[in-house]
Amino acid sequence: MFAFEDTWSLLHTQSQKLRFIERFCEFVTATFYGNNNLFYTIQSDFVPPSKLNEETLLINCLSPPGFWGHILIALASILKHKSQLPLATFNILLLNLHEKCFWVFEDESARLVIRSMTEPKILPNTLALSCRNLLLGRKNNLHQITLAESIVYLFREDLVKDLEKARLIDVLVHYADS
Repeated sequence: MFAFEDTWSLLHTQSQKLRFIERFCEFVTATFYGNNNLFYTIQSDFVPPSKLNEETLLINCLSPPGFWGHILIALASILKHKSQLPLATFNILLLNLHEKCFWVFEDESARLVIRSMTEPKILPNTLALSCRNLLLGRKNNLHQITLAESIVYLFREDLVKDLEKARLIDVLVHYADS
């Protein structure tokens, strides 16, 4: 929802607004049509934390970044809008996202395994080159722009350490090569 809210103010023409409304209706229909509630089993060893910090959540989100990095995209969106959310809502969003990191899917191939290829010591231009490869080398998925933007946002956050930065690069490389 944050993306739709942020985007509306950027639209100027009637054509842009109509296209936006179409996409919003698609989102609402796909998400809520027929009470489209999906329930996933949580891993048996999952223990819900009493309190969750953003650093721990980031590490967990990097393990299963989700289809086209949707878990990382959600994390970046939540962190970007932190100041606009009541603290209780922010914490609930973090806890829900944390739980999603431990979902069990019927088809375990849905749980991506991304190889660690990047050294923890990252060269200054590695992020830019990895984004460039993802954005210019892929043409069959709309999510690469959102994924790249989210990873750049997370990469620049103070809570992200070198090991997590390397893992973010691994995610970019994985999707650029797939």
